[in-house]
Amino acid sequence: MRSKPNISKADVAVCDVQDDGKIISVDDKVRTVLCTRWKLDPWKTIHKSLHLTMVPCNQDLFSGLRAATAAVAPKPVMLRPRHTRFRPVFQINILPLTEHAARFILFIDPDFKPLGNSTRPLLTKRESEVLGLASAGKLRIAIAHHLSISTSTVDMHTSNLRKKLGAHTTSEAIANALRLGLLPR
Repeated sequence: MRSKPNISKADVAVCDVQDDGKIISVDDKVRTVLCTRWKLDPWKTIHKSLHLTMVPCNQDLFSGLRAATAAVAPKPVMLRPRHTRFRPVFQINILPLTEHAARFILFIDPDFKPLGNSTRPLLTKRESEVLGLASAGKLRIAIAHHLSISTSTVDMHTSNLRKKLGAHTTSEAIANALRLGLLPR
């Protein structure tokens, strides 16, 4: 059983959220938790609109947000997440800002160690294999044969890679992967 973290020694992260769940400001600590623990694509946390629906067990967060942004008698809310996917965050305070926004203050366990570099996309093992073979100039049929998977599975992994690397084409995805250090030069 894990000991309860000391709130006075906790790392604090802050983000502001609109009443529809859209996250309107995020600090780097929140990005680290989103990317490393909740495996959210780092590209999305930097370049795309973030939303509470991207966070596991978001029903509790939405109910706290509704209470904090209520038109009649908004009130601060304190959540103590129990779900294991919230492991680094042991308390969330939700404070009313306006009628349509609230501030989330996340208390992060100081002993929490992020899993890897949060500026790089988290690729699955198979996506890394497909990326490596594609960067070597292999066609999708050759990749499928080499990995003993179907061409539609290769297409799915390639599509996921393009999304994670913010690319429209496979060539652009390979170039982005080289720039991010995901492939040897």
